[in-house]
Amino acid sequence: MNNFTVYRSSAGSGKTYTLAVNYLALAISKSLIKRDYYKKILAITFTNKAAQEMKERVLYYLNILSQGKDIDNILSEIISKTGIKSQDIFKLSKNIYSHILHNYSDLSIQTIDKFSYKIVKTFSSDLGMNRDFELELDSNKIIQPVIALLLNKVSDNNSLLTDVLLNFTIQKLEDGNSNDIQSDLEDFCKHLFIEGSDKILINNSLTSAEVNKLKNNLLEQKSDFKNKIASLRKEVVNFFENNGLTSAHFSRGTFYKLFNDKLLSKKYSDWIPSESLINSVNNAEFYSKSLNENSKQQVDRNKEKLKQFFDDLLFLLKDYITLEAILKKIYPSIIINELINEINNYKKENNIQHISSFNRQIHEVVTTQVSSFIFERLGERYNHFLIDEFQDTSLLQWQNILPLIADSLDFGKSIVVGDGKQSIYRWRAGEVEQFLKLPDIYKGEDLQYFSEWQAKLSNQFKSENLDNNFRSRKKIIEFNNLFFKRVKTLLSENLKPIYDDLEQKVEYANNGGYVRIELFNGAEYKNEVLEKTKNEINKLINENNYSFKDFAVLCNTHKDITEIASYLTNHSIPIISSEGLLISNSPKVKLIVSSIKYLVNLDDKIAKASIINYLFHHVSKKDDLHILYMQVHNDDRFLSLLNNHGIEFDSDNFLELPLYQMVEEIIKAFNIENDIYINFFLDLVHEYSEKNINSISQFIEWWSEVRTKKSISISDDVNAVKLMTIHRSKGLAFPIVIIPFNWESATKKEMWVENSSHYSKQIKYSLINQNKNLKFSHFNHDYNREKALETMDNINKLYVACTRAVDGLYIFSKSIKKVTENSTSLNAILKKFTSEFPYSYGSITNKNSENKNQKSIFKKEIIDSKDWKKIISLKNSSSDFWDNENHSKNKDWGKLFHYALSEISYFEQINEVVENLYIRGKCDSKQKNELLQEINNLFLCTEIQDLFSSKWKVKNEKEILMPSGKTYIPDRIMFNNNQVVIIDYKTGEKDSEHIEQIVNYSNALDMMGFNNIERYLIYTNSSKKIHKV
Repeated sequence: MNNFTVYRSSAGSGKTYTLAVNYLALAISKSLIKRDYYKKILAITFTNKAAQEMKERVLYYLNILSQGKDIDNILSEIISKTGIKSQDIFKLSKNIYSHILHNYSDLSIQTIDKFSYKIVKTFSSDLGMNRDFELELDSNKIIQPVIALLLNKVSDNNSLLTDVLLNFTIQKLEDGNSNDIQSDLEDFCKHLFIEGSDKILINNSLTSAEVNKLKNNLLEQKSDFKNKIASLRKEVVNFFENNGLTSAHFSRGTFYKLFNDKLLSKKYSDWIPSESLINSVNNAEFYSKSLNENSKQQVDRNKEKLKQFFDDLLFLLKDYITLEAILKKIYPSIIINELINEINNYKKENNIQHISSFNRQIHEVVTTQVSSFIFERLGERYNHFLIDEFQDTSLLQWQNILPLIADSLDFGKSIVVGDGKQSIYRWRAGEVEQFLKLPDIYKGEDLQYFSEWQAKLSNQFKSENLDNNFRSRKKIIEFNNLFFKRVKTLLSENLKPIYDDLEQKVEYANNGGYVRIELFNGAEYKNEVLEKTKNEINKLINENNYSFKDFAVLCNTHKDITEIASYLTNHSIPIISSEGLLISNSPKVKLIVSSIKYLVNLDDKIAKASIINYLFHHVSKKDDLHILYMQVHNDDRFLSLLNNHGIEFDSDNFLELPLYQMVEEIIKAFNIENDIYINFFLDLVHEYSEKNINSISQFIEWWSEVRTKKSISISDDVNAVKLMTIHRSKGLAFPIVIIPFNWESATKKEMWVENSSHYSKQIKYSLINQNKNLKFSHFNHDYNREKALETMDNINKLYVACTRAVDGLYIFSKSIKKVTENSTSLNAILKKFTSEFPYSYGSITNKNSENKNQKSIFKKEIIDSKDWKKIISLKNSSSDFWDNENHSKNKDWGKLFHYALSEISYFEQINEVVENLYIRGKCDSKQKNELLQEINNLFLCTEIQDLFSSKWKVKNEKEILMPSGKTYIPDRIMFNNNQVVIIDYKTGEKDSEHIEQIVNYSNALDMMGFNNIERYLIYTNSSKKIHKV
C-alpha cells in the first residue's frame, strides 16, 4: 500500500480540486461502513481563506452529486479512486451532504494554526496554562507594553539595566542614528515571537551582569585585533618604502591604497578589499600590462611577500568583522532575559497567549507521546490527513502532527500537496527544504520516534506530479516554462530541485497570451514605470476591450502599492486595494488627527507643524513654508495664522463636544471636502465612540495602534484596478498582471548566528545585521546561505506573480548594465533570462473574442439554489456609492434611494439593509427614517411585494456582456423555474428611453436562451409605482 501520497504541483494545476476530490473519495468510500465517516478526515490549510474555499468546494461537489449530476469530471475521478458505481456515489453523496448540513461543525477543514490551538487547549494543564486563556494574534499588543514596563524600571536602583540602556543610546548616537531605543527594543523583541527562537532563548540564559562582563571581554578582543591590524599596516607601509613600491606599481593603485590610505580610516567599510582586488591577488596579478618592465620585475620579486601580507590582513579582518557584528547588536542581547521575564509576566498577569508560542509549547508534549494518547485527549480520532500548501509549513508544525499522520497510515490514505516554487513565507518559519526532502523527516533526528516515523513514511510513500495548467493561456504558460528554466540556475545547488518538474502542459489552455518586459533608465525610472503602467492600462481598455477590473498590479512592498495607488488615482484610474488605500495615508485624515493631537496638548509642536504643512500644500502655497513653521513656537501666532486662512479653531468649544461631533466640527472648521477617506474615517470614529469612552487622548493612542491596518474596503465587483502585494495575490488569477519596479529593499536585515566558542562559550547565538562584510567573517557560511535563500525568495515571488496572469503579463523594471555577485533584485533575475529588452512574446487577445466554450455568467445550467449563492455578490461597502463621479452627486437622495433598493433582495430585508446603511455612515439618522418610510410606502403595492418574495433567485446589478463587447447592467433580475423577470428602478419622470433600455436588457437575455421574460419599470416618485412593459 502507498498510503502517504505527496502531490508536487505547480501554479494553476488544480491543487484545491485535487484535495477536494481526494476528500470526497475517502468520505464516500468509507461511508458504506459509517455514514458520518467524514468526521475522521482532517483537512489542513495555511489560511482561513483557503479553508473556506475548500469547504465550499467540498459542499458544492457533494450537492451536485446528490442531485445525480456531474461537474468538473469529479464523478469519473471518484469512480477511479473508489471503484464504486455512479448511482451508488449519487446516493452516498446525498446522505453525506444531508448529514454535514445538520452537523456542519463536524466538517474538519481548518487552518494549521486552529488545529494547534485545539491541541494547546487540550494540553493546557500539562503546559502550566490556564485553560481559559485569551488568544492574542498581534505580537505588538504584547511587545509595546512590555518595552514600556522595562523602560520604566530605569532608575538608580537598577543601575545595570540603566547603564546598559544608556550605553545602547550612546552607541546609536555614535553610529549617527536616532537616540530612540524604544523602537529598536521593540524590533528586537519581535524575534522572540518567531518560531525557532526557542533554541536561542535556551542557550542565551545568562544574567545581565554575566552578559555585560562578556561584552567587555569582546570589546577587549576587538581592540586587540585592531591593534594587530595597525601593526600589520605599519609593517606593509614600511615594506613599500624600503622596496621602492608606490601606487604606480599596482593596477589602479588599489593594493597600495588599501594598506597606505584606507586601512584603519574612519570609514570602516573601506578596510574591506573589493572582490576584484581579491581575485587579482589570488591570481598574482598585481600590476597592469602597460607597466614598464623594471617596475614589473620590482613587483615580481616581492609577490610572495605581498600575497602573505594580504592573507594576513584577511585573517585578522575575519576576527575583527566577526566581533564588530556581534557587538553591534550586543545591548539588546544583554537584557534578553529581562525581556523574556517581562513578556512571561505580562502574559501571565493578563492571562493571554500569543499564537507564535503554540508550536513550541506543544512540541515536547506531542512528539514524546504515542498517538493513541493524543487522540484520547483530543476526544476524537482522525484516520486521514490532507495537508495543503505544505511548502509553507514550519518544522514544528509538521513535527507536531507527524505522530498523528504516521498513525493514520495504518488506517488509510493521507495526502500532502505543495509547490516549492511558491514558497514565499520563509519569514513565518516555512522551510521549503522540508517539502523537498519528503518522505525524509527534515531536521528530525532528535525526535524520540524518528526511526519509526521515518520508516513508515518511506514505506508508504508515493509521489505524483500535477503538471497541467488550467489557468493561463498557452503563451503565458510557455513563457513561464522557459523563463524559470533559465533563471533557476541562479539558485544554489541544494535549492535547484525546487524547479525540477517545472514544465507545465498546455493541452487544457486557451490559445493566445502575451508577455512584455521593459526596463527603464536613470534615477527617475520609477516615474517612467508609473507612466507606462497607466498608458498600458488605458491602451488595453481602449483597444482590446478590457475593463479596469481585469487588471492587477502586483507589488513587492506596501510602499510600492501606496506609490502606485497615488499615481493611478491622480490620473483618474479607479483602484481597489486593502493595502494601498490606508485611511491614514489621506492628507485630510492626517490633518484631522493632528488637530485632535493639538487639542490634547496645545504645546504639541509636531501637531501644529503638521497642520501648517497641510495649509501650505492644500490651501495657500504663496507663503514661505519656513516662516510658517516658525509660528508653532507661539500658540497665539499659530491661532492667528489659522484665522488668517479663514479657520476658526475654538479649542475650548471643541473639547466640550463628544468625539464624533468634535471631528465633524474640525472638518467644518478647515472646510475639508468630503471624500471616501473622510467617510471611512468617520465610520471608525463612530465605531470607536460606541465601544469606548469619549476620551480623545485614548482615541489618539488607539489610532496609533491601528492606523497601519485600517483601510478602505471596496467590493471586488467594482470596475477598478486591483493593487496588492504578491503575497496577497497567492491563489488568485487575473486577466492582466503588471509587475512594477525593481524590488530594491532599503530595510536592514538581521539574522541569528551561532557563535564560535572562541568568542563566547557562554552565549551560543547572536543577532547580527546582515551585510556584505560578513563574507569575510566567521559568519560567511551563514551569510552565503541567507543570500542564497533571498535569491530563492525573489525567484519564487516572481513565479507566484507571473503565474497569476491569464491573458497578459507585463513586467516594468529598472535597466541594469552589470549583474553584481549575490544581486537579488528583479532586474538581475530578468537579465539572467535575456539581455535583449524590451522583450515580448505572443500577442494580446481582445476581451470580446473569448473562446465559445467559455460560459456566460447567465448560462441556464448554472442556475440552481446552491450555485446561485456562489454567483451572488452583493455590494458590502461604499464602493459603487463612491464611484468615479463627483461624490456630491452620488450622495443626493435619488442615488441613496436607488442604492438602498439595490441592497434589498427580499421584502424581509428592508429594516436590516437601511440599518446597515446607517451604521456604515452612508446616511444620517434623518435620511435613515426617510428611507424606511419611502421604501415601506413603495412596498405597500402588493404586486411589488410579490416581486420581492423568497420564491425568486435574485441577481442585483450584474453585468451582461454582449458579443459586441457592449455591457448592460439591469437593476434586478429574478429567476423562478422557467420564469425570468427584469426590474429597473427610476426616480424621475416616465420616459420612452426607459422602455427602450429595459427592452435591450430583455433582448440580451433572450439571446442567451431565456424565453419567458417579463419586464417591469418601478417609478419610486410616481403615484402608480409599477409599470409592466
